[in-house]
Amino acid sequence: MISFKGYKNGLLSLTDVANQLKTAIAKEDFFRLSDTELAYKALRQFHFKKLEATEESISKYAQRVIDVTGFLKNSDNPISNFLRIYLDLGSKLLQVKNQLEAEAKNHLKQINDLLDYYGTLPFIIRYKTEPTAPRNNEERKQLEFYKRTILKKEQVIAYLLDGILDRALEKSAPVTRSEWGESLKDIMAEMEKSEDFPYLDFIYGLKYEHALDMERLDFRQINPLKNKFQWIDQALLEASSYTPEIDAEFERNILPEVFFAEMIVKLKDIPMVKDRLDIFEEMDNLFTEQKWYALYALALPQVEGIFTEMQEMTPKKRAKNSLTEKVNNLRSVYEMAQYTFDYYEFTLADLRNSFSHTGKIDQPKKKCYHLLADIWYLLEICTELDAPLSKLAKLIKEGNVSFKHIGNFSDFINLLMKIDKNG
Repeated sequence: MISFKGYKNGLLSLTDVANQLKTAIAKEDFFRLSDTELAYKALRQFHFKKLEATEESISKYAQRVIDVTGFLKNSDNPISNFLRIYLDLGSKLLQVKNQLEAEAKNHLKQINDLLDYYGTLPFIIRYKTEPTAPRNNEERKQLEFYKRTILKKEQVIAYLLDGILDRALEKSAPVTRSEWGESLKDIMAEMEKSEDFPYLDFIYGLKYEHALDMERLDFRQINPLKNKFQWIDQALLEASSYTPEIDAEFERNILPEVFFAEMIVKLKDIPMVKDRLDIFEEMDNLFTEQKWYALYALALPQVEGIFTEMQEMTPKKRAKNSLTEKVNNLRSVYEMAQYTFDYYEFTLADLRNSFSHTGKIDQPKKKCYHLLADIWYLLEICTELDAPLSKLAKLIKEGNVSFKHIGNFSDFINLLMKIDKNG
């Protein structure tokens, strides 16, 4: 109970009273009770002995509480004002809640439609009947994306059952909102969307955007370009697969006379991986001579080899089997893995398996350009891993500019000690 006398005498602030009222009233009541019923339930917390469940009595006592604030005396609608002041109740609460619910249900439908598709796959049918380990890369891919989709569905349902009420109350509250300049308008709208639907994903790209990342849920939409953005013109970045225009961009931007020269400089700064120098020089010669089959055959196993050596740069347990397992083992030490590692773990692993079993490749020139961009990206992230040896390599590469104060030198020594400890 709230002491009205204490509130009136200044022992309780308006914020104290509002917080106690919000704690005492179930959030579901904000949506199922009328304004009059909600005000009555709130006013009962003051233990007014003569309060009655009539509109006249509720209005009288609502005004009595409002009068303590010193404003809105003799208001025309004391019940609405009481709810607005003490419960932050917005006039469009149900409208906001219904809008959020409708959008969340659209998201749920997208997810259910995808799950319906997964329900047609023989392996998923077997797995749902009796969970069994996948036997090949295709089944691993199906299972991984199926589990992600199930998890996303659970997040949306949890929001619909509970979180949506909190957000509707917060979003409809009668608070003064800051006006943002036109340049920030789109960004602020996206930030609000991420608060409206906290299960949405940040979409990797040039724009600040939140949505259901279907590329993370539908294995048919794995994007082969997100690790190659630097080679693609900005106007083409919205694409989700190779196009003739994008392939032409690769040929324009990946030039034989400069590409390997720059890549070999990167290679020399990376522990363990730098031992591949002779191989990269051989690939450089094959690229210059346009021997596409030979270049593809030599370049393709470099991907798995670099992932193997990236593992050796971390204290993680080694995965000695497939490329898929090696890539998955490194996800936790690279913050951007969720956007680019599906391509390496599944798509590129399929290409490697196909080539190793058949010894054939169609359109070898085009595939070589794709593969060289894949390798470039791996060399760039070798010094971005959350691992002591990777961080040390980056410090050494950056040189003196990394040591701006004594704390940087301390970090350097700590990295050396961790590396020594990890062997």
